[in-house]
Amino acid sequence: MGKINFQSSSQYLKELKLKASRFIRFIAGKGLYGKITLIKDYKAKVEIIRGCESYGYLIIHYKPTKMRYSISTNEIRKPKMTNLLESYWELMCDEEISRIGKYVIEINLSKPPKRKKPISWT
Repeated sequence: MGKINFQSSSQYLKELKLKASRFIRFIAGKGLYGKITLIKDYKAKVEIIRGCESYGYLIIHYKPTKMRYSISTNEIRKPKMTNLLESYWELMCDEEISRIGKYVIEINLSKPPKRKKPISWT
């Protein structure tokens, strides 16, 4: 067996915790409470609570080879809550993508490309 790179695995844990925390903040604005109960082996387990009722656990998976996050709702007890959480996850990811895309567009517009040859008009 090869050596385990603890530095990179701890980096994955930090990224996973950050993603789980972002999701918890996102659903807090929708009237739900989330609490990270476990982070290990490229997954975070988040308990989903509304009022005094626990709806079960949402699992956030991280695939470092694809640099991609996904969720599993197998441990959520109510089907309606499953659909709601999946739609919230998609909304959060869409917002992150649009924010990153806007930033990239702004950078590209602020620095015009350098031209090697002057443009000639004929």
